[in-house]
Amino acid sequence: MSRRAVVVGAGPAGMLAAAVLSRAGLDEVVVLDRDELPEGPEHRRGLPQGRHAHLLMGGGLTAMEELVPGAGLRARLLAAGAHEVSLSSGTLARTPEGWLRRWRRTGPVMLTCTRALLDWTVREAVRKHCRVEVRRAAAVGLTGSAA
Repeated sequence: MSRRAVVVGAGPAGMLAAAVLSRAGLDEVVVLDRDELPEGPEHRRGLPQGRHAHLLMGGGLTAMEELVPGAGLRARLLAAGAHEVSLSSGTLARTPEGWLRRWRRTGPVMLTCTRALLDWTVREAVRKHCRVEVRRAAAVGLTGSAA
């Protein structure tokens, strides 16, 4: 009997879920997305908050790298144009209480990039390092039961 997992959505969450499923002993992992996926880091209609700046904190990046071992997501993102920013000295924020203090020391860092770059980099890393197939399809409904 063949065991297959189907993931709906080829954004970072879907692709990372597919990466985990690909190591679970299944025969096939298929990711479905309604968009025509771009060849590079380009905006696409179905990607939420696609035109907003994105920040990837250190813990999130570490978790992503653990889900796709050997892919080198940090290096891939930096090579593709992401920037590393110090949380203590590289950001400026205003709160209702006033401006947050900036420190001279470097401190922990985060990566900043477009959502399109994050989406494309994660998708390509998963495609390269995991047994995952991505197909274009629109989900129009779900079937099944709790049994």
